[in-house]
Amino acid sequence: LRAAGERALARHLERQLGRRSQVLLERGGSGRTESFAPFRMADPQRSAPPGSIVTALAERVEAGSLVGRLTA
Repeated sequence: LRAAGERALARHLERQLGRRSQVLLERGGSGRTESFAPFRMADPQRSAPPGSIVTALAERVEAGSLVGRLTA
């Protein structure tokens, strides 16, 4: 059952690549998209403060999390 859940998460994250999402930032440049997918900023130094909602582009998947950057 756990393996099936991991495969479903991987498929969901792969479908998000190349898309812009609203991300609620928590700390350290990490947060969650509006679909609750984990998201990490590729460059946490160029992120926004915790509690901010930003638009970000998902560029890759690493360790079960989307990784991307802020967009305008």
